[in-house]
Amino acid sequence: MKYITEDDYKNHPKKVWDELENVNELIITNKGTPVVLLTPLSDLNIEETLNEIRRAKAIVSLDKMWKTSVKNRNHKLSKKEINGIIDTARKVMK
Repeated sequence: MKYITEDDYKNHPKKVWDELENVNELIITNKGTPVVLLTPLSDLNIEETLNEIRRAKAIVSLDKMWKTSVKNRNHKLSKKEINGIIDTARKVMK
């Protein structure tokens, strides 16, 4: 995996595509923050690859939610307490 800047991507796209063939994954950064993952695809595995990426993102999201729940001590709420919070939120949304 290699990091490149957004400016490099804009100013030298051919170099970026050539590099992608060599390293298999490139991370594009904006002001030092990773914003895009480039990875090669083939016609044979597009759907499978996308499904695996979506699955990985979902797992990361669930893990983040669980850690936030533990940090806020919400992981010990009863079903009744959870339903009460949901009911209150629904009333506010109306």
